[in-house]
Amino acid sequence: MATHSGNGGSIGAGRRRLSILVAVATAVAGLVVAGAPPVAVAQTAPVESAVDVEVFNTAELRVALAGPAETIRRADGESFVLGETLLIERDVKIEGVGTPDGSVIRLGDVRNARVVTIAGGSNVVIDGVTIAGGDTRDNGGGVYVAAGATLRLQTATSRNTSAPDGAGIENDGTRVVDTSTFPDNGPSKKGGGIRSQGDVSVVNSTFVGNTASQGGAISTPGSGKVVHSTIVGNKSTSSSSAGIDRNGGMLEVFYSIIGDNERTNGSSASDCSGTPDLIG
Repeated sequence: MATHSGNGGSIGAGRRRLSILVAVATAVAGLVVAGAPPVAVAQTAPVESAVDVEVFNTAELRVALAGPAETIRRADGESFVLGETLLIERDVKIEGVGTPDGSVIRLGDVRNARVVTIAGGSNVVIDGVTIAGGDTRDNGGGVYVAAGATLRLQTATSRNTSAPDGAGIENDGTRVVDTSTFPDNGPSKKGGGIRSQGDVSVVNSTFVGNTASQGGAISTPGSGKVVHSTIVGNKSTSSSSAGIDRNGGMLEVFYSIIGDNERTNGSSASDCSGTPDLIG
């Protein structure tokens, strides 16, 4: 085949440049062109880091949850007042400032709603935050952890929430409670503080003043471990446990104080119904 130089070469180069531009535009539009080689499209760097953002109000919190931020920090330590349940559907850390009472996620004037739902497949950390005010006909007044989800609650508080089961938290996934407090949740049928049908670990945490028919503090038909924790002053509305209600699964208790739990009529109640598998 004969080769051409001069203007023919310029035209050929121009056609090649045009072909590349068309391929790039097509790739950006999300289309596939048969026979076109893959084209790498440079990504524009974000103006602000996607790793860490600060939010000042509830609207900004929802926007941040819809974005790529890995950590969402409460900027000024006031309450997030929700008009509806906060749904978390991705991996993220929500971090408060100061003490947990300085950063609160609570429902406003809302009926029959929980505070937070963590969708399956999400890995979530809630650190230094108080969750309060949920009152729902579904399980999990404060937080519901769906099957396949993981929640780590650390240096946090769940208080003044109610639900049929799991007034503070209903766990169907994996839940780790570390250095947190559960005061005054309930009433519920099972688990005034936590009801866990999945896998729950409670470490260095305190449950006091929670109320349920079974398991004023904790009810677990799943797998549970309680370590270096205090479960006192919780109540049962029946003859069942006012502390921990183990009704299936495996329960391990190590180096913890479980006592002075009672029925709502003031009589003594079982601190732990269903003998733990391991006690240390």
